[in-house]
Amino acid sequence: MAFYKPPHREPSTSRIAGKSVTKQVRVDESYHVVSDCSHCGAKQRDIQAWHNGTYVEFKTHEERLERLKKRGLPLVIVKTAKAD
Repeated sequence: MAFYKPPHREPSTSRIAGKSVTKQVRVDESYHVVSDCSHCGAKQRDIQAWHNGTYVEFKTHEERLERLKKRGLPLVIVKTAKAD
């Protein structure tokens, strides 16, 4: 379950030397995820990260190795003997 808060304006007060000024500040939309997804089983922190734009998909070790092989990077580093 998630709550959606649309973009809105809210008052912001700044104070200095006995004087205060209130300005209207625009606040972007936001989502607040309360619980895990009951349909797909996704965790609350993953859903919140997706809405915030910071979600990184988890990859297994085999998927990482396959991606490195496709790039052509050496997966085994061999130490060669010095020639005298």
